[in-house]
Amino acid sequence: MEFVENVIENLIAIQDSIVRHVRQNRGTRFHISHWEEITAIKERTPMRDGISKTTIQMYRQAARFHYECIRGMTDTIHPHDEPWLENIQAPAIIQLLKEQDPQFKRAVDDLIQAIDKDEQRAVERTAMARYTGQYGPTWIFGERGLAPHERYLSGGAAVPGTQRHLYHTLLNQVEADDNAKGAIAGSRVTSYANMVGLSFCRSLEGGGSLKDAVQAEKEMLIRQWEDPMRAQKHLMDELHFTSFDVQRYMEELKALVTPYIEGCVREGIAYRNIIWIPTLIGDLHHVGQMAYNMCKDDMTMAVFEAVARCLERTLKSGAASRPGLHSIPVFDITATASAYILNLDGITASDVAHLVNQRHRRLIAQNPQIYQREDMNELFVKYIETGEAIMAADGSTQPQIDG
Repeated sequence: MEFVENVIENLIAIQDSIVRHVRQNRGTRFHISHWEEITAIKERTPMRDGISKTTIQMYRQAARFHYECIRGMTDTIHPHDEPWLENIQAPAIIQLLKEQDPQFKRAVDDLIQAIDKDEQRAVERTAMARYTGQYGPTWIFGERGLAPHERYLSGGAAVPGTQRHLYHTLLNQVEADDNAKGAIAGSRVTSYANMVGLSFCRSLEGGGSLKDAVQAEKEMLIRQWEDPMRAQKHLMDELHFTSFDVQRYMEELKALVTPYIEGCVREGIAYRNIIWIPTLIGDLHHVGQMAYNMCKDDMTMAVFEAVARCLERTLKSGAASRPGLHSIPVFDITATASAYILNLDGITASDVAHLVNQRHRRLIAQNPQIYQREDMNELFVKYIETGEAIMAADGSTQPQIDG
């Protein structure tokens, strides 16, 4: 079987497992054992010449670790804890890179100094914009036109009000290569990456001065890079994460991936990829209590399954014709299916954008801290816009994507 077909087969198998588990268990209690099947599929991730075996082995081992480690500590995950399960891997990886590469550590130390001095007042401006809702709803990792394989600052532009824009501004003051800068700009570091500006907000809402609030934000950002694992544990305590021992998880993950990280560094794998790959094991939470609760509603379940089956059928019909791994149009397929379903009820991307923007203004007015814990609303708007653009370009009731 061709490599791309093998990858697509695994992708479909994971999607099918997610939908099947949600359909069978919706309205009931989630159990960690429901992750076993997806874990086994991830362990079958294929290899081929030209792709680092070390990275694939790290992904396979980390996937099994994620399941077994959490299963050894708990039977279930509280729904409030689910969103952070994709953020608890990066701190250990960044800590390892700092320990193994003096140049990367130097870049991080220079970044810390840049945050502290903040000569362009980037931290202050970003925190204030997030607090007031100046830029409207944003995707915290937002970027326009910057593909993952492109160099750190080539291509598109980071969107103001996002973590990426903040770090781009700060990194202009740091002498480092694109490998280090790309890793810094694209990293979640800790869960705080999803909530940039929250420390500023809390300080101000607690009666602190603007100066105090800016300092609180700086200290939080610095803490992430000085000691990522300790900062992650501190954040999880603040967020009342109770499902399992995050500190134990990070320490055991760090021990597991150490030889793989060493191998990746020797092979010259881009650091942003080294950091990103282990975080991909955290997406098991898409089978979880939140999905089980949400899909109790029959229409929600039907939409969920319809989009998944559309993805499956489209990939199967064109899998053999895909020229390469980066051309598998998963986002385009599901975006088009979702936009199509919305359009059936007369709901357009502009309607979705209006709703998201109205909600954003109201949440900011009620309590700025509420909105600063959300990070993907604007991405959903772009998602529906993408689907509508594909339908408009095709002009038929059953639009084609690359044939």
